[in-house]
Amino acid sequence: MKLDRIPPLLLRSAWFALVILLPVTSFPLVVKLVRSDVVGLPSGIILGVITAACYLPSLLKGGKLPVHGIPLLMFVLAALFSTCLSVFLSIPPYKGNTPLGEGLSSYITVAVGVFTFLVTARMTEKPGRLQWTFRLLNYSGAFILVWSLVQAVVWRLIGGYPWYIELFHRFFSTGVLYADRVTGLALEPSWFAHQLNMLYLPLWLSATISRYSAHRRRILGISWENVLLVLGVINLVLSMSRIGYLSLLMMLFVFFVRMNGQLLNIITSWAAKKMNWNADKTESLSRYQKKRRRLRVGLFIAMLCVYLSLVIVGALALSRLDDRMSTLFEVNFTQDHWLYRYLGKMDLGPRVSFWLGGWQVFESHPIFGVGLGNSGFFFMDAMPDYAWSFPEVRSLMLGGSGVLNPKNLWSRLLAETGIVGFFLFAAWMLSLWKTSDELSRKSSPLLRQVGWMGLFVCAALTTEGFSVDSFALPYYWFSLGLVVSAYQQAQETSERL
Repeated sequence: MKLDRIPPLLLRSAWFALVILLPVTSFPLVVKLVRSDVVGLPSGIILGVITAACYLPSLLKGGKLPVHGIPLLMFVLAALFSTCLSVFLSIPPYKGNTPLGEGLSSYITVAVGVFTFLVTARMTEKPGRLQWTFRLLNYSGAFILVWSLVQAVVWRLIGGYPWYIELFHRFFSTGVLYADRVTGLALEPSWFAHQLNMLYLPLWLSATISRYSAHRRRILGISWENVLLVLGVINLVLSMSRIGYLSLLMMLFVFFVRMNGQLLNIITSWAAKKMNWNADKTESLSRYQKKRRRLRVGLFIAMLCVYLSLVIVGALALSRLDDRMSTLFEVNFTQDHWLYRYLGKMDLGPRVSFWLGGWQVFESHPIFGVGLGNSGFFFMDAMPDYAWSFPEVRSLMLGGSGVLNPKNLWSRLLAETGIVGFFLFAAWMLSLWKTSDELSRKSSPLLRQVGWMGLFVCAALTTEGFSVDSFALPYYWFSLGLVVSAYQQAQETSERL
């Protein structure tokens, strides 16, 4: 399959621009063009050009989808089938909106995600393209990290933003600058945290773990990626995104779980040697094995206690740093609707209300759901009664004009595509998890880095899915496309051997 409709230099330039512009999520000119902040991505426009001029013609001429694209294609077909079935449902009217319009809008966002995944895998499959793309990501990532630190420093110094800071930000985004929270070039701080967790932090963390760098030059053995990882974590903290913190913890959890087995073996072997545990004539083999098992169990419990202690310390720190979490440890089980009251104090009640609304829609239509974009039409009846006590819920449900969604990727998948669509999407993620795990065990530092990156993205997406409500944000699609590219290169290398 050849992408030969565009001259190679022009195609590379388009890919260069797409990668560099990834941090920009709501470019004003694009927002005016598409009339939506959700898909106001300049990189999305470039993606559309590459897809229409190169990828689709090549695919129609007999090109093959990557093996990981098959469950994704099945998910798209299942979602289309669910939407077709929705014409037989009695969909309640909602402020003049139509299921057809919502369905088309939702399919645009799905198309942005799917083609980001496929085009990324295709554009980086040649030798050297992954490294080149990683360098571009480092450059764009370094820029947004420095810009965000400028936001933080300026706010701390003067308690506001000068006109030239505002002007620069408005050139790249329709969003506003937030008080005491950094946004990068994204629409809002949570989107900035999302792009860090779905693309940049997994890239830099995996490079640090695998000791790989896309750049040749190091200073005192410290790579670009090492420095960017530290700055990235600082920026994530400054974004004040609670789901962002949890996503980073999930990545670290995957790393520690993976390394625990190796660490336990090393410590057990060292202890056996140090204490002269010999499975020879002086000691039966069964007794020797019992000692090793007891030591492993004891070490596992000790590590678990350490991890739990770190979680508690982190929660205490969060409750002190973020005013929204100041009541984290204040739970009154004797109150009516105690869980709702507890979440409401932390400004989580409205979001959880929409999650439960989506779940209620799923319970009513469990097999195929109600079709993409249609779950919000049912929210007037599906929302829990106590949800209406939150001003934000009343404002969005009664004051807004658009159709809402569950504000949760997993609840949305269940409500709009049913159990069928949900499991097909999960199968796609599982296939990429297994591939990432395989790559992370390769001898090549590059392949090992991409493998770790894929593991981190899959783990973080599991958490981020409780906050993300759109398929159009391209970051996890892009990262997982890189995993497919690395897998294809590894397969070609093994075939030549």
